[in-house]
Amino acid sequence: MLMDSIEDRYYSYCMSNNKPYFGKVMWALQGLPIRHAYMERLVEAQCRDRGGRPFHILEIGSWAGGSAITWAEAIKKFNKGKGQVVCIDPWKLYFDPTKCSDLPQDQQAVYREMAEALSSRKIFDLFLHNIRVSKHEDIILPFKGSSDNILPLFGDGRFDLVFVDGDHSYASVLKDLRGAGRIVCEGGLLCGDDLELQLSQLDGEYVQLHKERDYIADPKTKERFHPGVSLAVGEYFGEVSVWEGFWAMRKQGSGWHQVDFPRLPPDQVELPKHLTCQSPPELVKENYRGYNIVHYLDRHYALAQALGPVDLTKMEEKSLEKIQAAGFCVVGKSLEETECRIDQRLVPEEHPDKHLSKGVALMRQGRFGQAVPALLRAIEMKPHDPAIRNSLGIALYKLGNHAEAEQSFRAALREAPDNADAWVSLSNICCEQGRYTEAVEYLKEAASLDPRDAELITALGTLGLNLKDEEAIRRSLQCFAVTDPNHPLTRELREALGESPVATEGAV
Repeated sequence: MLMDSIEDRYYSYCMSNNKPYFGKVMWALQGLPIRHAYMERLVEAQCRDRGGRPFHILEIGSWAGGSAITWAEAIKKFNKGKGQVVCIDPWKLYFDPTKCSDLPQDQQAVYREMAEALSSRKIFDLFLHNIRVSKHEDIILPFKGSSDNILPLFGDGRFDLVFVDGDHSYASVLKDLRGAGRIVCEGGLLCGDDLELQLSQLDGEYVQLHKERDYIADPKTKERFHPGVSLAVGEYFGEVSVWEGFWAMRKQGSGWHQVDFPRLPPDQVELPKHLTCQSPPELVKENYRGYNIVHYLDRHYALAQALGPVDLTKMEEKSLEKIQAAGFCVVGKSLEETECRIDQRLVPEEHPDKHLSKGVALMRQGRFGQAVPALLRAIEMKPHDPAIRNSLGIALYKLGNHAEAEQSFRAALREAPDNADAWVSLSNICCEQGRYTEAVEYLKEAASLDPRDAELITALGTLGLNLKDEEAIRRSLQCFAVTDPNHPLTRELREALGESPVATEGAV
């Protein structure tokens, strides 16, 4: 693919020109970049009134060095460079790439590419490169080996902060938490990554069943999460403080306590420099109302198709300002903001689409309370639009107003009964209220409209099994037979119907 070749060339450029690389090659950047903003702020809070004492950090799992550099920069920024970052990582293959996730096979390239990066040692070379060119070799100390062998070398209370982000299987996470807890000092922090959902938010039996897998979907919410992390953290601590998947707990006396730390407003999220300005221009949306939207550095650029090919890497500021003034370029910090600005440019002020666009943009930023008035205004102007009704239902659902959300979804379905998303949303509300029999009927409706949605079909099959609903089980099995015959749920579905499991290895 063209974009792959561009990414490969950019990776080679960084390696040859002493620049850090955290792009898509070898999946050098792991996790959400916003978590690094919380990591930095947490170090800042811990280093206040420290009196010049060194701040020592240990991390389990370093990959290409993204988190290690964040920790090192935070020490230099907030503790005058006094401290050290110890990195523990085997940098060798420790997982079976075919058994990590329930993602369809065509979406599991990440695991195959990570396995190749480990087997070839290239990821360790990239780690060393990134640490060197970021000029943090002076305080980053890598230990190449397993945490089982290295953690016992450190004395009790040796570190002010320990970050756990290694093997995400349940047994490994729990072992790391136990080993790390001992070496955290009094008042220090034990923290980690990839806690998308806490154990209290999940079906414990389902998590137990998949605890050694890396990344799966919750059948109830359809959110993807790391079951080993959720289960191990939940068992070891209970509820923890968590921000965008980054979690932390403070050691006090003989126990652990949540960390009182505010969520960062969007306008105060500042990402470390090594995680921005990395990738070459990437086409993220083609022909959005006559514009191609490209992500480059820390901005999204909507370029009018009338301009023809444009090389942003060589464009001067004056040229950019000129095409912006002429309406041929729109710039935003995010894809949603850029789309919204295009809409504002093209749509009259008092038009329902403008209010809908504003509401959807606010929802994507997590500002659901502010989105509702914009969506209500759009409904006033266009009361029979199912898309607006559905968006309002989602916003109300996220705000916990399930009764009004249900009304909105039902209104959307009256206008467009073929809206699969609205049927799924109704099902989610019913499940949360214990109305499971009703929920499974809505999932059946959704499945008939979108039989290739793997998460939807998994949810239908799982709920069907729980309710012993033969029709739901059979329909789910029929969908999997077409889309994913090897799906792990198919065996259980066949057994529930009294059928013999069918060997599907090698099936096309």
